[in-house]
Amino acid sequence: MIEIKNFAQWIFEQNKKRAEKLAIVNGNVSVTYSELECRSRKFATTLKQYNLRPGDRIIIDMDDCVEWPMAFFACVLLGLNPVLTSPNLPVKDLTKIIDKSSALAIITDGDSRMQLSIITIPKALIQLPADIYTDSYAYHPDESCLWLLSSGTTGESKCIVHRHASFFHLYNQNAQHAFLIDNNSQVLCTGKLSWTYGFNTNITYTLGAGGTAHLISGVPAPSKIYKICQSNQITHLVSVPAVYAAMLRYPGLLSNDLKHVITAAEVTPVAIREQFLDIYGHQFIDVIGQSETMNVFAAQYLPVKHLPGRRFNLPGVEMQIRDNSGNLVPNGTMGEVYVKTPCVAIGYHKDWSKSKQTFIGAWVKTGDMMTVDGQDIYEYQGRNDDLFRVNGHWISNVEIEIEILNDIDVQDCAVVALPNQLGLPEIHAYIISNNPKQDIKQRLQKTLAKHKVPRHIHWVSELPKTVTNKIKRSALRTATV
Repeated sequence: MIEIKNFAQWIFEQNKKRAEKLAIVNGNVSVTYSELECRSRKFATTLKQYNLRPGDRIIIDMDDCVEWPMAFFACVLLGLNPVLTSPNLPVKDLTKIIDKSSALAIITDGDSRMQLSIITIPKALIQLPADIYTDSYAYHPDESCLWLLSSGTTGESKCIVHRHASFFHLYNQNAQHAFLIDNNSQVLCTGKLSWTYGFNTNITYTLGAGGTAHLISGVPAPSKIYKICQSNQITHLVSVPAVYAAMLRYPGLLSNDLKHVITAAEVTPVAIREQFLDIYGHQFIDVIGQSETMNVFAAQYLPVKHLPGRRFNLPGVEMQIRDNSGNLVPNGTMGEVYVKTPCVAIGYHKDWSKSKQTFIGAWVKTGDMMTVDGQDIYEYQGRNDDLFRVNGHWISNVEIEIEILNDIDVQDCAVVALPNQLGLPEIHAYIISNNPKQDIKQRLQKTLAKHKVPRHIHWVSELPKTVTNKIKRSALRTATV
């Protein structure tokens, strides 16, 4: 077990022997581990001028860049609590996060943030000369440190508070087990640093192991991914199904050194898995997690290309499938996943009622629906909020969406149930496609049971997304059709 000390200090000490190795690369800009520590400590000195105290919340509101980790580590050196937000958040939504988190300051690269009623610290200050801050705050292991936002797929985002010790527990649990990252790894993660998935892949796992993190500013277009892969001998590609689908529509060359391809956020459809294997020769490591458990708690390692959504719990993680009353269900019966891990959050800030519903003793009530067989293989069925009953049958939106996504022309889709004029639920599918096809119902009738075929097909140009880029189906359920 590694010693729990200030996380920033630990990262720097871990990599003293790699001082001149590249730690972070963003296009033509890169920093070594020695430069990362030096500039983080200088920015900590700059931050001290704002009279922020240990435990104060400070929002990091920047697109991915080499300065982002410097801002984060400077905050941690001072004992501050970084709150991770997307720079794409509208000001009105960011204002709500400021109120929920009681943040006192924001580090930002956006001009629109300058009008906020808190201390605004421009990104440019990270580049200014300053003395090196030589100290580091001594967090208690159970002291609050990292603040994450929930995805908000069923409503507004919540502020999730994590203990300082969770960084170390998560590194031990996932860096080498789920993501297979070590000091030789060249990691490209398309998930943003403001998202739990991107943050931990780049910061906790890659920098913790002494590898090199490659960042993408702006939209992770396939052309950018191919360029980075070819120029930097990428060994780990970490992304989401929508990005992999885009790579199939616009094929290119990946790194010859690529060893592992990791996917998360949504279940990866069979068509994407098979075509990616055919074109690029790589199976997916399929992982699942959530911000309440700080990141991944289960993964699929085996090359089972016809079984999307099947995963095993990771070392140090316990999983149970329970019914609505909290009782264990028999193998093969669908229920809600409860997870026990040392990375469980403290709770939701300013939301005691929801905290009590989600954090049950040492367990997290995840909202994910799964089945488990006698070999402890867990199969994902969707979110409990997204399951619906039609004609007496319980239906998982995931199964229908996977069938729709098996059409290579489909970029993304979402399935929800909406009441008709009589108040009875009917299935609606919202589809983004390069080539809308009127015969999609006929195709689905061949692969789905009759009661699962969408009655209504909507061809759309975009889908509502959360701050972590997940489909916000709650917005579709309130749409007028």
